[in-house]
Amino acid sequence: MGWKKQTRETVNKVLRRLGFQVVRVNQPHYVIGFLSLQETLDKAQAAGMSLCDWIDQQHNEPGVTARTIEQLRELGVFQEPIETTCEIGPGSGRFLEKILKHCHPKQYEIYETQADWSEWLAETYPVKRRAADGKSLAATASDATDLVTSFRVFVALPFLVTLNYLNEMVRVVRPGGTLVFDLATEECMDPETVAKWLACGSTYPAVMSRGRITQFFEQRGFRLIGDFFMPMRPGRSEYFVYKAPQVKGALREAAQGLSKPAGGIEAAS
Repeated sequence: MGWKKQTRETVNKVLRRLGFQVVRVNQPHYVIGFLSLQETLDKAQAAGMSLCDWIDQQHNEPGVTARTIEQLRELGVFQEPIETTCEIGPGSGRFLEKILKHCHPKQYEIYETQADWSEWLAETYPVKRRAADGKSLAATASDATDLVTSFRVFVALPFLVTLNYLNEMVRVVRPGGTLVFDLATEECMDPETVAKWLACGSTYPAVMSRGRITQFFEQRGFRLIGDFFMPMRPGRSEYFVYKAPQVKGALREAAQGLSKPAGGIEAAS
């Protein structure tokens, strides 16, 4: 443990008695605050439950994380060898933990804006922390990652931030690789569910058009392997599994060519 983290934990032991806690803040303004690290760990331990099970029970639905990973397994996500993985916003690591049980990548990158959770994940699991700016995968090479995932992140981000992340996922996944993510689509917002969200007073879900997602990936040659719904209390989110084309490079070059006018003169920005 670094001296800064040790100092913060010492101060927090005193402040928690008063209901406060010091955290390092580096996330963008649109990122919703996450669960307190030490308080969450303490409560899970006191309940005699794993961190994953406690979070599922308290903040969603018991067993939802395991059911999500099982759905991915049934869709063949873990069927092929996975040497490199990148996850956007792993938070408590509850999905990360279960993915590691299905595959043993040589490198598992994480982009987490909550510094204390990011540090804890790197100490607890065989993952590599990357500097997270809340909108990109800047430290990850293009066409280099077998599996790129994001769980329960895009459901809370602004439309253009999510699109930027999707562009980054497309960039870093290798040809033939796999993308996994979930969104709050219009299919998740039937009148009854909307009424539940309004009744609980939350403004959490950011809705994105399913048609827009379909168009986005079809234009880039990605193939939809499958989709499914999972509870996101008091509603649900929709998961998508996409497979990258085997000729990603050719598609990218074609797209770049379309952005230039005849004669090779670059278009003005």
